[in-house]
Amino acid sequence: MITRYKDWKEFEFVHREMVDDMLIEFKRELDRDTAWNIPTYNQEMSLYILLEEYKDKLPVLDYYFHKAFRQVDVTDNGLIDSVIWQLLQGANIFWSVFGKFKVERDETFQILVREKSND
Repeated sequence: MITRYKDWKEFEFVHREMVDDMLIEFKRELDRDTAWNIPTYNQEMSLYILLEEYKDKLPVLDYYFHKAFRQVDVTDNGLIDSVIWQLLQGANIFWSVFGKFKVERDETFQILVREKSND
């Protein structure tokens, strides 16, 4: 089932919940016994720490997410935005988790969110 949100005010609470869920899942993946063997582990853990620190300011989890850190002041600190943008570059674990939470937009830029599955 897909829910359509017409504006940010309507979507904001859902977005905060999605960001929390995504960060929990990201941390769960980083805490797996074999995760530290991944070449990007330290990069991804640094990314997790920064995303957790600035989670209340993160942009919508859509196709614009990565680009936002280069085009607008997401964290109100250009240096932090730049660091997050760089860390996102090769963050394979993050992007695999992100894909589960990514939202879509329709032709009128309304936000479309798939209901969470229970699997």
